[in-house]
Amino acid sequence: MKVKLTILFHVIWLSSFAQITINSSMMPLANDTFRLSVATNAQQYDFSLTGSNYSWDFSNLTAIDQRLEDYVSISATPLVYNVVFLYPLVATVAAKRADAQMGMVAISNGYNFYKTTTSKFAEVGFGADFQGTPIPVKYQEDDIIFHLPLSYNAKDSSTAIWSVSIPNLGSIYETKKRVNHVDGYGSVTTPYGTFQCLRVKSEVRQRDSVVYSASPIPLPAFEQEYTEYLWLTNDHRFPVLKATERNLAFQVEFMDSIKSFAGMDEMVKQDRFEVYPNPTQNFIEIKSNVKNQDYSIELLDFEGKIILEENTVGVQKIDLSHLPSGKYILKLTTDNQIFTKTILKTN
Repeated sequence: MKVKLTILFHVIWLSSFAQITINSSMMPLANDTFRLSVATNAQQYDFSLTGSNYSWDFSNLTAIDQRLEDYVSISATPLVYNVVFLYPLVATVAAKRADAQMGMVAISNGYNFYKTTTSKFAEVGFGADFQGTPIPVKYQEDDIIFHLPLSYNAKDSSTAIWSVSIPNLGSIYETKKRVNHVDGYGSVTTPYGTFQCLRVKSEVRQRDSVVYSASPIPLPAFEQEYTEYLWLTNDHRFPVLKATERNLAFQVEFMDSIKSFAGMDEMVKQDRFEVYPNPTQNFIEIKSNVKNQDYSIELLDFEGKIILEENTVGVQKIDLSHLPSGKYILKLTTDNQIFTKTILKTN
């Protein structure tokens, strides 16, 4: 009996670390909303560590901000996009897209469009306002985020290509090479809980080019390389943890419950401060709407490193042109109150 119990214990222990498979039913669906916390203390972890039956422990990640990842039906997007990304032939789900700036071109109010089949989950295009004009952009070659099903040691690659012509302005071109490797499985622990998972390493090389109609000489292409580490489970249709390595720095997001942050976005709600432009390429201006209001400024990257500190009154202009593109946290303190705002720096 003792031998049988010992064998049973080992079977149960091994099954708890059994490999899982991720298939098309684990991809996002319309009306899915995922709450993600942004961590500030990622520098204490080595996200490259992986293996079979591996236990990743990120339980000490500290959240400084939260955002929602919202997925909607194709019919819930503007009509001009419904026609181009016809459901279900072209796309099966859409997600809200962050505003961005490419050269002199402002891209806002956008949606990314995805298609899930039994063999892949791919971004097939996007639609957004280019300088205020809504334009759908269907990729010539899809960005295949995952070849499905995913299992341990699977490897794949894809190349995405798209371009768009903007009336009276010019054109934008982008190519993206993605190489995926399912390089680990086991359990991952975050502040949200512990989950059985697959780990996917995705290496991306991207090249963006902007050509203006008024200039016969194209601008220098913007090239970037980054690595995404994703932890996927059978119980969630979105990674429970995502770490993006870019220029030796990490941006980390993990699925989470609702958190309360002191003053998060309170500056907008209370009109205490105005911060503009956002997104920005070169600088931001901070304006206090309270006359003769003293306040201190801290600008932090998403690892929690303080980039700038100073005290000021009234309008303050901050030069960000020397900083790499990405997200930053602006923290303003006055009258024992803290107001925070996420700033998007673009090239």
